[in-house]
Amino acid sequence: FASHRFSKSTALLLSALYAFNPAVLINSVVWGQVDSILVFLVLLFCLTMTEGKTIPAYFIFAAGVLLKPQMLVFAPLLLYGIYEFEFLKFKNRKSFLIHLAGGLSAIGCLLLAMLPFGLDKVLPQYTDTLGSYPYVSVNAYNFWALLGLNWESQDSVVFGMPYKTMGTLILVLLTILSAVLFEFLRRRKHEERYYLTGAFLITTTFMFSIRMHERYLYPAMLLLLITYILSRKTAFLSAYLCISFAHFLNVWHVLYHYDPSHYYETEHIVIYISAVMLAAVVYFYCKLLKFVSGKDKEKDA
Repeated sequence: FASHRFSKSTALLLSALYAFNPAVLINSVVWGQVDSILVFLVLLFCLTMTEGKTIPAYFIFAAGVLLKPQMLVFAPLLLYGIYEFEFLKFKNRKSFLIHLAGGLSAIGCLLLAMLPFGLDKVLPQYTDTLGSYPYVSVNAYNFWALLGLNWESQDSVVFGMPYKTMGTLILVLLTILSAVLFEFLRRRKHEERYYLTGAFLITTTFMFSIRMHERYLYPAMLLLLITYILSRKTAFLSAYLCISFAHFLNVWHVLYHYDPSHYYETEHIVIYISAVMLAAVVYFYCKLLKFVSGKDKEKDA
């Protein structure tokens, strides 16, 4: 990406900015998590969608779902890709049927990969993954943790509504907002539309939805960095740095200092890091709003 738009030295610097990002290192190198593999699939999915290669995108998305259920956060991007390349650019019935067959084949391959382990055992893993975290926040230092609701039951009621129901409504609203954002970017032929919309989806889901884990924000970093590379707007580079810093603090505290036997919801450090996270996300929203409103007068980097 970067080498096609910047000098070789700048491209190398941007690569190092991600490869040696403390938030990336603490997750992959120190903790040994596989989130980087998911991020690779998300990146590949956005790339194929941007190029209009919807059938390969179906299979990449299926592979991501097979790896981690969190891939489903990006399901709206799949729908937007189908809308852009299959409905708006409808060619003929034969082409439509080919792409329909491609989508069904991806679902078939997903189910086929599950067969050796038994569908009755694998499918519950996806529902149980959500059910095993029946809390407002699961060490995700987000808006809810800022209110002291980390490890609060999702069935607790506020203003006559369970947090579980509130989380569902937030996801519906988020999907609507992401659709508006994507359509705006598509109509103006922004190459970064899938990456930027994806960054908005995962960031907002992490910040305001429930049952969030501290590592769920991880894909946002690379999506923001790619958005900067494609748009050449330094606002998104600074958003990448802010989100990276806040994400690092969250993971660092959970990995090294979180002690469930002595934890309490209003622990000061949790509140402080949650406040930093909220500030980073709000900063991203401000830069995004300026970008889509046309008030961003910044020259391309």
